[in-house]
Amino acid sequence: MEDLPPEDEYSALVQAVIRFYALISKICEKLPVPIGLPPMGEDFDSETIVPAVQRARVLIRDMPLEEDTARMLGHVLLDWITAHEIVAMVDEFGPAPWRLDALHYSLDRVSTLAKVVIARLDL
Repeated sequence: MEDLPPEDEYSALVQAVIRFYALISKICEKLPVPIGLPPMGEDFDSETIVPAVQRARVLIRDMPLEEDTARMLGHVLLDWITAHEIVAMVDEFGPAPWRLDALHYSLDRVSTLAKVVIARLDL
């Protein structure tokens, strides 16, 4: 994506944030005690979705999961929130290279840890 103009790269990254939200929603639904996250549709509402992901971070601490798995899932959720916050910063201040890099790295962490969590939970 680094060969794309910043605006196109940003659009692709926003789509990745949306895809990863769908993934973490599916993971949360498949937990031993399912956690439902609000759907992300046309009427996307950060004021609803971000607190719901944060609530899930808190709930997984008491989930009957291996400690490492719960910790990794907590990191997945936190990195998704971080990516979402960076999107808000780009919307406010523009697609500076360091903001796009930070968004890339947050999404890389979400992707990598989500794969491990999915494997550990046999999803």
